[in-house]
Amino acid sequence: MAINILDPKISSLIAAGEVVERPASIVKELIENAIDAGASRIIIETINGGLDQISISDNGSGIPQKEVLMAFERFSTSKVQSINDLHAIQTLGFRGEALYSIASVSQVNIITKVAANELAFQVTLNDGHLIDSSQTSYPEGTTLTISNLFDNFPARKKFLKSPKSEALKIKTLIQKFIISYPFISFKLNPQTNNSLMSNGEGDFREAISVVYGHENSNQMISIIDEIEFGNSGLALTGFIGSIFQHKSNRTHIYIYINDRIINSRALSYAFEQAYHGFMPSKKFPIGILKLRIPFEEIDVNVHPAKTEVRLVNENKVFSMLQKSVRKALYSESLVRKIDNPRSPIYFGNKKQNPSIFWPIQSQNHPTDVANDLSFGFGKLDIYETSLKRSLSQLRILGQISSTYIVCEGHDGLYLIDQHASHERVLFEDIINRNNKNDMEIQNFLDPFVLDLEESQKEFLLENMDQMISLGFVIQEFGIDSIIVRGVPKLISERKPIDTLLEIINNKSLTSIKFESVLEKSAATIACHGSVRAGDKLEMNQMEHLLVQLQLAENSNNCPHGRPTVVKFDSKAIEISFGRR
Repeated sequence: MAINILDPKISSLIAAGEVVERPASIVKELIENAIDAGASRIIIETINGGLDQISISDNGSGIPQKEVLMAFERFSTSKVQSINDLHAIQTLGFRGEALYSIASVSQVNIITKVAANELAFQVTLNDGHLIDSSQTSYPEGTTLTISNLFDNFPARKKFLKSPKSEALKIKTLIQKFIISYPFISFKLNPQTNNSLMSNGEGDFREAISVVYGHENSNQMISIIDEIEFGNSGLALTGFIGSIFQHKSNRTHIYIYINDRIINSRALSYAFEQAYHGFMPSKKFPIGILKLRIPFEEIDVNVHPAKTEVRLVNENKVFSMLQKSVRKALYSESLVRKIDNPRSPIYFGNKKQNPSIFWPIQSQNHPTDVANDLSFGFGKLDIYETSLKRSLSQLRILGQISSTYIVCEGHDGLYLIDQHASHERVLFEDIINRNNKNDMEIQNFLDPFVLDLEESQKEFLLENMDQMISLGFVIQEFGIDSIIVRGVPKLISERKPIDTLLEIINNKSLTSIKFESVLEKSAATIACHGSVRAGDKLEMNQMEHLLVQLQLAENSNNCPHGRPTVVKFDSKAIEISFGRR
């Protein structure tokens, strides 16, 4: 087939397809134009999820009459004048394709007025062709009404979702704008029962409450951080969810760069990894992260819809985001509060003999131990959290169900899960000893020969170094067998072969996602070696556990994700007894 130059009609439809995927795409482009025009109030109205009509009004600077028709020409823009402007783009729109693309696949009516003119100018176009123009009375700003989207392009229209689905996409988009621009008042379908509105008074947390609700917003943790970045500064602000505020998907992770809504798998991953060890897998944190990056350090001209960016120093941004979020988590309370006195608490009832491995004494200074732990993040500073402060002030009252340690604090009643807490302490001790090549090993007088299935032996051979570093003394023995000559001393009297089999079966019974086989195996060893539900503890053992838990880097949950401490707030207790 011969090479030909595309007909402008065809190329315009290709361009429109890149920018205008669905009604939400149009809303995004027009809101960005309104923000660039200095609007402080933006009203969005849709009919049938935007499939029949979209109307967006703003009180921005408007478009001069002589430039209105030019605005609908391809590559027309007021935001880029020279090639140098592309190296430091500071506006949301700049490509000159939005209005042109929208007009190519719909009917557009625009009314716009600048402060210098007494009358507004109104234009109607259909599929990119001028239908009518006139002057009219109208306040300063711009209103664009989009109708009959894709009516002349049924092949495109069939890919759209239902009106409810398209309406939800628009609502989600507006929520993101509300969070990014708290000083702009947004109103979505204000005359309907499904409206969404923000006051535009500039309160960041108040804007977040519009999206997440007041209760969730108040529980979120403020984050502010800055580091040196080239000759300028990289700043991170936002609000992140506590470790108890998690969702079943990633849709509640909002990332902005220079107030631009962006999609970044790398930065989303950095955010998720900052919560590693704090919440189960298949559960995702919530957060609003607003990065300020020097304009010359970012390329926003990557995608026609401007939703993807390239960063000159992505690794530096990745690291800064992860460390800042982790630090913010450590600065807040990591104790789950029970505000509702009717909330269920589940008690273990498995009865076993008291552990002969209690207590576990560390040979290291507590601070040295904590500072040597890494868990995939490198060395982390120890932040004095509310949980750690609370643990240091608790008075032990006793033990219930031979499972939970009951403590009194100045602000309520605390229940400490002895198994989860001891498991956390042992897990960190194992990781620390492994890093120092200081695992305690119990050698067998009579080595144990273990027959393995093919999958078990394959896993063991692939991870033999990790198993040895954790204290297992193992050698191949024949084709399908291994000989076990020693095990970690911690589990030497706790059916150690069962522990080894659980590790090499590589079938986790927990929802936590571990960073490595080493971590996962250490968690299994810690679980098998710790005190159990049903183990009766002496007062000195309970006191020792609280001290060790306080010194742990992550005191709030066991390595498998269960909480170590639950707090019953004093106010909730008083409500239960009718004192409030």
